[in-house]
Amino acid sequence: MPTNHCRHLKEDGAFCQMPALRERNYCFFHLRERGRRLRMAQEAARQRSSPLILPPLEDMTAVNAGLTQVAIALAFRRIDQRTAGLLLYVLQQAASNLKFMLTMAASSEAKEEREFAEEYPGFEAEFGLPANFDVDTPPEVAFPPQPVEPEPSPYRSNPWQRINPEDVELEELLRTKGEEAYKKRQAQLSAKHWKQTERERRVVDEARWIVEADRRNYAPAPKLTPEEQRALDLKVIAEYEAQYPKKKPVASDEIEIKAEAAQSGR
Repeated sequence: MPTNHCRHLKEDGAFCQMPALRERNYCFFHLRERGRRLRMAQEAARQRSSPLILPPLEDMTAVNAGLTQVAIALAFRRIDQRTAGLLLYVLQQAASNLKFMLTMAASSEAKEEREFAEEYPGFEAEFGLPANFDVDTPPEVAFPPQPVEPEPSPYRSNPWQRINPEDVELEELLRTKGEEAYKKRQAQLSAKHWKQTERERRVVDEARWIVEADRRNYAPAPKLTPEEQRALDLKVIAEYEAQYPKKKPVASDEIEIKAEAAQSGR
């Protein structure tokens, strides 16, 4: 009877080759590893942090699994660098204490046939997964992050604005001094908020006006055909001559007559 082997693909491109669990596509170790990743994705999607639980460090396989969990938790910022350093030190000590595993491989006891788990009936329940869940689904696809809906402010009309210190102040006023003090302060904050909104809108409008003025002042001149350019030149010349008419030139004989009349008059 052919044996179904684990479908986990290692980094070197080789399959796990361990016997897969009954009605599963993965061995016990790699099925649990996928369950941990999926649980982490669920908690991240719910905006919650899941605890980092290392397996019992009873063999080098468990130490390797612990190293993987610490690396993933550090990459996803679930733990800080100091905590990661302490955990890595613990794993290093566990690895040192488990060196006898190298001698066990050569002993007669290690050569005996080992027993492996053949099924994992409570896997989905342990990791909070639906029944018959496809563990090949990428965690970020199975549990995408859900948007957090902000709590609406009690005095601002924009529902997208988050709670701020003024909202907390209003809550305390209502609780300690009553509704009258609450409404008075609410009106003050509303007036202050709308004044600020108008100032911000004015700044945006002024910036828009500056951009539009610059666009009109520095817009490139339209390209004219030779006929259009000549007509424009004639129009400009005509307007200039109409504004500044030329004086009629005086003939030379008229200048001489005027000069003689001026002399005889003296």
